Amino acid sequence: MSAFSKMWDMIYDVTFDPSRMEGRVIVNVSYVDRDDLDRVIEIYREVDRSGISLSPYIKILEREGYRTLEIMTICSMTIDGLLLKHGIPINPIGGGVLCVRDGMGVRFTHFLKYESTTMDPLEVLAGMGLTSILKVVRTGSGRILGNMREVPMVAREDTEAILGEVIDSGFRGIIEVGEPNAELFDIPTERDHFGVVIVGGMNPVIAAEEEGVRVETHAMKGVVEISTMEKISDV
Repeated sequence: MSAFSKMWDMIYDVTFDPSRMEGRVIVNVSYVDRDDLDRVIEIYREVDRSGISLSPYIKILEREGYRTLEIMTICSMTIDGLLLKHGIPINPIGGGVLCVRDGMGVRFTHFLKYESTTMDPLEVLAGMGLTSILKVVRTGSGRILGNMREVPMVAREDTEAILGEVIDSGFRGIIEVGEPNAELFDIPTERDHFGVVIVGGMNPVIAAEEEGVRVETHAMKGVVEISTMEKISDV
């Protein structure tokens, strides 16, 4: 199954309601040694405070018979599912490595389209050592993971209203809502569409990997009820 097909299967499963903080969200799954958990949590909190993590919600599970723990983080495709649920015909384009300067996105230095790969683009790029997430956290400049979708310009007002609800619920990471008929961070959109770039949900755990923690991460691994997750500040 292509990343594109898998993505749409999960987008249709999203029932997330940010006003009630309930419903199903798409999650990425990472496996870390239990001895590294405290370090991963510390880094996750640091990334979350900086605003370049999508969500403060996390779920940690024991794995019977394994030394590793399973960490679930919310995938940014959840936002696509939410928009679709409200009747907005989003078109996810792909994901990449976004150059950030002084806290502002500049351009995608690497970008993969969903339809052209059998793996999630961010999962592919995360494994190539192209990011400097903690540098962005600590200095405001560097490279993070992000993805982009395009939306018909007639749905702009509704899109901005829904993204506002998401932010009010405690989510962050809406990097930029572009202008109609214009490139966004050097990625073109279709005629009469505008782009929306959101941080990758894997940024916190990939930041831990940058610090030498061994992490195995799989994007868009499944869907879970957000009510079963807890805030990173409470872990």
